[in-house]
Amino acid sequence: MSARALLLAAAATAVAATDLVISVGTQNAFFRSRPSTPSISGDIGPMNPHDYRPNEFVANDFIFEGLTQWDGENPAGEDGIADNEDDFVSPSLATSWTTSFSGDLYTITFTLRSGVTFHDGSPWNAAAAVTNFDQIMGGEGILEGVKVLRGMHDWLGFTQELDAWAAVDDMTFSLTFKSYYEAALRELATIRPFRMSSVAALPSLANKELSHIAARGGALRNPWPPRCNATAGECFMFRGVSAPIGTGPYRVVDKLLSTGRRLAADKFNETCYATDQCVYADGEYVKEVLFTKFEGHWKNPSYDNVILRAYDSQAAVSAALKDGTLDVAYGVNTLSPSAFISLATAEGGSHLVAHQAQTDINIRNLVINSGTIYNRDMRKLVMGTIAPGRQDLWDGELAEETPMQTLFDPTAPHCGVLSTLSTPEELAATRSPDVTAANFTTPLRLLYRAYEPHSVMIAAEVQARLFAAGISVQPIAVQTRDAYNTFNCDYRDGFSYGGAPYAYDNETGTGCNSDDVECLSQYHTWDLSLSQTWGPPYDPTSKLWDMTHFWCSAESDAPAVINMETMTFNDFRANVRALSTTVNKTVRDNLYSTVLTTLHDEAIFLPITAKRQTAVTNVRVSGFKFGYMEFDLPLANLYPTPPASEDDSLPDWGIAVILLVSVVLGLVLIVTALIIVRERQGNPVFTSIGDAPAKSSYPQAATAVSAA
Repeated sequence: MSARALLLAAAATAVAATDLVISVGTQNAFFRSRPSTPSISGDIGPMNPHDYRPNEFVANDFIFEGLTQWDGENPAGEDGIADNEDDFVSPSLATSWTTSFSGDLYTITFTLRSGVTFHDGSPWNAAAAVTNFDQIMGGEGILEGVKVLRGMHDWLGFTQELDAWAAVDDMTFSLTFKSYYEAALRELATIRPFRMSSVAALPSLANKELSHIAARGGALRNPWPPRCNATAGECFMFRGVSAPIGTGPYRVVDKLLSTGRRLAADKFNETCYATDQCVYADGEYVKEVLFTKFEGHWKNPSYDNVILRAYDSQAAVSAALKDGTLDVAYGVNTLSPSAFISLATAEGGSHLVAHQAQTDINIRNLVINSGTIYNRDMRKLVMGTIAPGRQDLWDGELAEETPMQTLFDPTAPHCGVLSTLSTPEELAATRSPDVTAANFTTPLRLLYRAYEPHSVMIAAEVQARLFAAGISVQPIAVQTRDAYNTFNCDYRDGFSYGGAPYAYDNETGTGCNSDDVECLSQYHTWDLSLSQTWGPPYDPTSKLWDMTHFWCSAESDAPAVINMETMTFNDFRANVRALSTTVNKTVRDNLYSTVLTTLHDEAIFLPITAKRQTAVTNVRVSGFKFGYMEFDLPLANLYPTPPASEDDSLPDWGIAVILLVSVVLGLVLIVTALIIVRERQGNPVFTSIGDAPAKSSYPQAATAVSAA
């Protein structure tokens, strides 16, 4: 480390701790306060590490940690060997691990981080890990035992293969899967549901109580599972967590509501329990959330307090940065593209620094629904019509993002084959010339999230291109994520939970024959949708798994792949669900290639850009660093910028001394030069005090001796 870096680090430690005010990107664009539409108020929810919405990823990441963490700077993993199970994975609450595969059972054994405590002072150990997995899975970690929440977490393969967990000793913990599961360490790095809570905050599994809440559609789904037999002891009750207590570098204190009332963290659960939204007194909404430093955390954060502040609009975020009341705006959705570019210039303010990540997160794409546009050549026509317009986006409104030609980043695990495939324009050119705009007899319904400025811009380009080609468009501009999810789930009305279409009923006139795609298409409520992948650690494995949902994942991908021409949905589902359970690496790689190539050839996904995370910070904040996922802000890296007087510059008196010494040295050099010149001219400045021989005596004598 350089001397300057050491001085800065020491100065940073010496600076008195101050508050850090932040605004962050959320699943509903950014943390905002809008009481007229509570579903997008930006509320962080109860901060339950095992539950889903309305908990916000970014806030949960401040206070909860998992066994592993995603590390974009660690592509070869802890073992240093690329292209295996631990790629991009680093330690977190586990410091190391070993794997074993015996028969059908795959076991990962973790050595846990010592000296860690939860925010309530209770110890982190193997017993705490066991209790958390009991709650996550809804059952004890016994092979082939009951796990009533396995279905609740069926959006990823990890929970479908995990079958047992145990404390080997106080600081050693094991997970056992019923088959090999290659993606386990990467999926453990997700922000939920595998983050650890204090045991004291968890309900009692012995009393059949679960930390999950599972309120959907405004109603709490108790008891669980549906149609359970209470007499037979089958029924569990959702309770949530009594308080959000993790092991992270910050702990949450309270929410500041719009009335000035402060709601303590141990009240979060009861205000966010009965529905899938948090409910306060009439007219109240969240304005701020206060976090405080957890003393003794191994990451040693600098700021004592972090204030997560809600804003009414992105313009308000920009204004707060300019007037200095906001320290950090983090996330691609906190500022509009134009606002970010403006703040990145000198006109934005000399006290601001704009940052753009050097790595991609997730991929924006246009989804072309095979459930309604069930002719592949028609999908290619749509793709070929819109694809050239991407250049306008790349050169203009999306210039801060990375142009993409593939569904996933080719550098993501298992995605190398994508770099060998044709571009969307090349794929579109292979369509039959018999398919024209005349084949589209009704307007294409375009679904997009109108609360995301980037999506609005892309939607405008899509509509313009299709209109110019003679294809009508009906925009569906939804204002909330819940509304977006609803459109993505409408198609399930035509299918049973098992995935088979409901048989046609002659009496009621409902249902469809399984091969009647035109009939089945009536259950889909959109044709085109602006969507995005999830980025690391989900892409591609978890995202592909999510596409295989029969019952609806609330994403556009699942309905869009239901009617491919070159692979039946059942085959697609079987292939995807075998990706991580395939032991032979060559076979597994070939399976990934088959799945990814099929999705490409089916012309369902038109990639647009890879999102690049952006942020703007005040110069009084140092140590800024991007996280590796969309919703992880490394707060522990930040520290107050040392005062200018503590940098490498000298005080005024020091500068004066240096000038004086420089003048004296200059005079000495001048005098020395004068002496040398005089000596060479035979006119020395200094002579001997005593008698000296004649000037020419010694040379002449020497000459005489030589001649003799």
